[in-house]
Amino acid sequence: MNLFLFASESAEFAEIMPINFVVWAICIGVNLGYIATFISKNATGIIVRKLLASATSEDTAKTLAELGYQRVSFSHKVMLKDGSSLRNVVYVVGGQIPLAENSEGAMVPDWESARFYIPESQNKRATVMYGKKQNWIFLPIFTILSIALSALMAWLMPMLMGAIL
Repeated sequence: MNLFLFASESAEFAEIMPINFVVWAICIGVNLGYIATFISKNATGIIVRKLLASATSEDTAKTLAELGYQRVSFSHKVMLKDGSSLRNVVYVVGGQIPLAENSEGAMVPDWESARFYIPESQNKRATVMYGKKQNWIFLPIFTILSIALSALMAWLMPMLMGAIL
């Protein structure tokens, strides 16, 4: 009896939302996630590779200006803020971003004077995660393969669901 109820509920769901819609929604979500990760890893990797090359201790720590950035962008602030995942690998002298008083008298992070480095203990981890730039050719290959797999699943799933129900 319970199996019959489950099957009838599944049939009602299939009438409300076609399985093809679910398959393509998953495909789009996975592709958007991969693209975001690809871009994020490559953008983050630039900073990490520069730090790996020159800043491996507090003594050799570098500011963003010394790493070659003309200004501190919003993405730098997001990637390097206290508590971010990148900060598990990239350290700042003093343990947190230094604070400075702005024109309104509030204490705000002083990004221009913050000095970053990757300690020897995190060198291997940083190299594995960000040491090599990801090859762009994998992006279209992954996208094409995921679309092909989704098309196959969109074709197969209605037949499989029909056989089960």
